[in-house]
Amino acid sequence: MLPARKQFLDLLTAPGRLRAQEVEWRLGMSRQELQVVTSIEHIEEVRNSLPKERRHQVLSGQTRLKPLGNPSHAAEKFFLETEITQLEGDLMWLDKAVRTGRLHLRLKKARLKGKTKLNEEKTEIANTITGGESADLGTGI
Repeated sequence: MLPARKQFLDLLTAPGRLRAQEVEWRLGMSRQELQVVTSIEHIEEVRNSLPKERRHQVLSGQTRLKPLGNPSHAAEKFFLETEITQLEGDLMWLDKAVRTGRLHLRLKKARLKGKTKLNEEKTEIANTITGGESADLGTGI
């Protein structure tokens, strides 16, 4: 564990606002996963790739992690410490956040492989979510 991470996690009282890296440490997420759960565009891309009956299993734009203020895309983002503490203990939110991040990365990899592999990957993602049941995810992302 990095010394800075250990020192931060050992604090008895956390600061009122947390930097993105500190949120990653608290929630156990990677930088890419945090970017996905804070981005409406990424969340909607994942939701639109799923059948309607499975969309409740991932985050929505309303349940995304929202940074303080209205930072630009490239600006440093800060998050409210009390919200992060609440989300740390919310198993359903964490499950949906991890699932959303993983599905987004799988869709991104499928796009890089090419359009022909994308439909195969979407079918595989649907099978992963449905527990092996066959599901058609359509052709649009």
